[in-house]
Amino acid sequence: MKRNSTAILFFSRTAEEEAKHKSFVSNGAKLLDIRIAQQLINQNLSEANRTKLPVITVFSDQQVGSDFGARFSNAILDVFDQGYENVITIGNDCLSVTKQTILEVERQLERGAGLVAGPTIDGGAYILGFSRENFEVDRFKALSWCTSNLFQEILDYANDLNVSIQVLETFRDIDSSNDLAQLLQGSSIFISAIRSIIFSYIQEWSNVVNRFMIQQLVSNRLFRGPPVTL
Repeated sequence: MKRNSTAILFFSRTAEEEAKHKSFVSNGAKLLDIRIAQQLINQNLSEANRTKLPVITVFSDQQVGSDFGARFSNAILDVFDQGYENVITIGNDCLSVTKQTILEVERQLERGAGLVAGPTIDGGAYILGFSRENFEVDRFKALSWCTSNLFQEILDYANDLNVSIQVLETFRDIDSSNDLAQLLQGSSIFISAIRSIIFSYIQEWSNVVNRFMIQQLVSNRLFRGPPVTL
């Protein structure tokens, strides 16, 4: 199998669209939500590029279809139409996806796995890998996308097609302020970057946002970090 027979599809909303659908902070600070969303996008896209595999980005302003399943399926079909035999799909909301995670999916596909999938703790999937021959577009687009039933339906999809499936480690994705709070309990360069974004936002708005709102922003388990001087 040639190296360039596999491509990564980075399928994501833009940061602005992501902030319309998700709240990463508890006080509705949408500008901060946008900045955090952009950092999540940058991190996942960076890990994809580190693999040296071809990366095809499809953001919400490029997606075609009436619902998520149709938009996602159309993007995958476009990758296959470009001549790739395997597709590995990732999004922007799971910070546990690394270069090594993606390359492991590629290795599993090369070894003959019909489908490779990584479950999230809320029943979704943070990564999918499959070959052209194991992509049934009508069944795929009809899966219960964006629900807690998704991963079970992916298992059923593989079973219905009678193909082997390799299941990866379960990870947390980031869909809410609670998810972000859990992430920020840890320590990494990326987490430090998120903390910097939050503190920078607080300093930027400290003159126009009242003291109570700022205190609410840094409380509610958003993160455990150095105290903020107000």
